[in-house]
Amino acid sequence: MYSNPKVLLIGYLPPPIGGVTVLFKNLVDDLNNYKDINIDIIDLSLSKDDIYSIFLHYIKLFFLLFFKIIKNDTITFHATTKSTFVLGPIILFLAKLFNKKIIFREFGGVFDKKYDNLNKISKFIINYTIFKYVDVWLFETKHLVNYFENKIEKKTKWYPNSRNLNVKQSTSSHAKKFVFISQIKTTKGIKEIYKVSNKLPSDIIIDIYGPLGHDIKEKELENLNNNYRAQYKRCLDLNEVLSVLSSYDVLLLPTYHTGEGYPGIILEAYSCGVPVISTNWNSIPEIVDQTSGILINPRNEEELFKAILKVYNNKNLFNKLQKGAIKKAKIFNSQRWSKVFYDLCLELIE
Repeated sequence: MYSNPKVLLIGYLPPPIGGVTVLFKNLVDDLNNYKDINIDIIDLSLSKDDIYSIFLHYIKLFFLLFFKIIKNDTITFHATTKSTFVLGPIILFLAKLFNKKIIFREFGGVFDKKYDNLNKISKFIINYTIFKYVDVWLFETKHLVNYFENKIEKKTKWYPNSRNLNVKQSTSSHAKKFVFISQIKTTKGIKEIYKVSNKLPSDIIIDIYGPLGHDIKEKELENLNNNYRAQYKRCLDLNEVLSVLSSYDVLLLPTYHTGEGYPGIILEAYSCGVPVISTNWNSIPEIVDQTSGILINPRNEEELFKAILKVYNNKNLFNKLQKGAIKKAKIFNSQRWSKVFYDLCLELIE
């Protein structure tokens, strides 16, 4: 056994706040609690997106990779699909050049679709570099594990999104307060929520939180607020999300966003004992079932309307879903999965 083994984590830290950056930060924070390993970090996040800043960022990144891969025992790459294809072969080359073990952790649920759409040359490069020589692949969804286990020559494992368990949990006995927390964009089902809100009983509240800057602009959002009962509130800070969630009864996420894997906001809702109304989309049915929420078809206002009414009118169902949400939270507890990652790193080093 190595004395105080060194593990390099390459990934994206906040800002900005998003699913990938939050997950990576949670893992970093959890691993810092283990005193018998030394954690080193390379942050891939860009502070500016002008050409000059990007150029300097990648020059600096190359030198960081070179020197930090040399001095660490295990190299771990926590990657989006794009960065896997672009940076993956480079990181692998440097790791193998210095005889280091390497783990790739893939965020999101569409890596299979992106891989299938690669041209023949790109597929050849991927197949005979990262698919052949990376020691362990960690995929966010079970679907991706099943899809790639025969295409990748090394280990493939399920490593889902996870969140810290929240001490403060919702104690409501009646589903009246509904909330959406995610990016404000059409493919997250925002417009369906607004359109449904005017048909619902008057004592139902629907509040919306999230960052702007996508396809729905401030003017359009203002018009939606003026014409429908659902109301956009504001963008939340990272440390506010759980406290806001726990003040609501049900999370609404009628998404059909292409890159959806296991939405982190669903796991955060579970940690507060808050059930979910979401969609049969990508791998969401792997984490939302009849014990913890209701699934509808994407882009279906009528099904969304009926799902909200169903949980609003049936207190017994709502209470059952609350209990189911708490059970799900224990499965996706951040500390549990960080320990899995820690053990895997030690196993490779040994």
